[in-house]
Amino acid sequence: MFKRLFGQSRKQNLRTYMEEKVGDYQFTMADLADPANRTLIQAYCTSKCKVVNLLDDTGVAIVLGKYMTWVDLRDKALSPHLMLQGYWEMWITSALARLTKPGMLAIDIGANLGYYTLLMADAVGPSGSVISFEPNPRLANMARTSVGINDFGSRVTVREEAVGQISGGQMTLAIPRANPQNALIMQSEVQKQGFKNVHGDHAQFVQVKSITLDSLNLTNVGMVKIDAEGAEYNIWCGMQSTIDSNPSVQICMEFNASRDYPWEAFFLEMQGKFKQISHVDFDGRIKPLTLEMVKTERPNGDWMIYLARG
Repeated sequence: MFKRLFGQSRKQNLRTYMEEKVGDYQFTMADLADPANRTLIQAYCTSKCKVVNLLDDTGVAIVLGKYMTWVDLRDKALSPHLMLQGYWEMWITSALARLTKPGMLAIDIGANLGYYTLLMADAVGPSGSVISFEPNPRLANMARTSVGINDFGSRVTVREEAVGQISGGQMTLAIPRANPQNALIMQSEVQKQGFKNVHGDHAQFVQVKSITLDSLNLTNVGMVKIDAEGAEYNIWCGMQSTIDSNPSVQICMEFNASRDYPWEAFFLEMQGKFKQISHVDFDGRIKPLTLEMVKTERPNGDWMIYLARG
């Protein structure tokens, strides 16, 4: 539908075209899933974007053309994109729309404001479900509110826990006020002091509960998205039984060789479980990934790893 609707629009002013010709049309998950639609989808989302400021440094934005999403007005990283563009990381957005299927259980680890939680809730449909993990209490509450206002409450659970390789403990989450998406689990007092030195009065520390994915004994897991600012290896270690007991599981996970984890050993462990390691490229397509590519092409940058069997 989206291609037919916009097929000849590339030479026109997209915003004018959409306002005059499209009206209230909402693109489908299939439209969003197709990387070929990226330019049009982005323009459409921006044309539909609206923001209403609320009290307590919060606002509500229309995201991806249809989801009402609570945003953090103190946030200088993610929220401005949602408020002014109406989308985030379209290459990953498109891939998750394509890979998350109706009826499956999808898991969002490091949900932040719940952008991907809302997307996956829509994709799994009323027969599926989503578990969303966000340890930052403020962001978890905003994500929970967004889930409710978009009528996804019956299929989404937002949990205020840090996923890792220990279940039942307490951990210190360090949150930079102006960039909460870069919150980190503190491993030592030295690390905590270093965080204070960098962020000063804008550093916030909260105690959060820890949990492993394996402790939940989940079945029917179809998609696990992980973006946890360096905690990815600990999360991986705490989800091995989940991987083994869910043969159709797919994992989309941020990976960076400059993080404080044994990245080469981590890469080989992933290879041992899934044989082929791929990544979501910036065009939204799934492509092979090798150790040599990590070392030479983006040694200090992020990759969105994609793992699946078969």
